[in-house]
Amino acid sequence: MYPLSTVAVVDGRRSFHDLITAALRAVGYPVIEYESRSAFLVAYPWEKPRIVVMGAHNDGTDLSQEQAVKHLLIAHPASLLPILLFGPGPDDPALIRAAAIPGTEVLPLPLTEKGIVDAVQRVGGRSLSLT
Repeated sequence: MYPLSTVAVVDGRRSFHDLITAALRAVGYPVIEYESRSAFLVAYPWEKPRIVVMGAHNDGTDLSQEQAVKHLLIAHPASLLPILLFGPGPDDPALIRAAAIPGTEVLPLPLTEKGIVDAVQRVGGRSLSLT
């Protein structure tokens, strides 16, 4: 059996952050938690997650999803991490721009435990089920 991919959960809203983290840990994924995209980008070169789940929450002091994804690709072009984005709605212009960047995928709202786990399994190549 191969070890599960480490997932970085990046979101400043505690409710989303806790839902995503609990769902992934319930099926055995190791999770590294970040309260902001800036904190994730500073830590990324050392912690090396294999999948990123990134929320749209921005209190005005953090980078946008689009800026964070572009920064990651510019600073670490060989990383090619799968990045799962979720946001206020499928028509949100910032979410649409971020989702157009190669390697990104948008999670549909409302987020559910099964939807989160299924998306991470799909991009991470792992097959587990949420009981």
